[in-house]
Amino acid sequence: MPQGQWLYGTPDKVLGHCRRYSPAHLNAAAEKAGLVTREVLQFNRAGVPAWWLNGKVLRRSTFGLAQIKLLNLQLTYLWRF
Repeated sequence: MPQGQWLYGTPDKVLGHCRRYSPAHLNAAAEKAGLVTREVLQFNRAGVPAWWLNGKVLRRSTFGLAQIKLLNLQLTYLWRF
């Protein structure tokens, strides 16, 4: 599930996301559906600045291949540590 309700922006709309979830919101939705959440893991936190910049500041509705490659190179470098 997309995390960080405050991050919802144009890339989410392009990808068909209806909303973003906080851990509490996700737990409540699961419980309402009769499910039990054992653990909520947040991932791709390193991508938050790029998502915020594209969605909130630049309001982009497309993803450039060069930008995706640059982000992947940066993330790969960071995650090696």
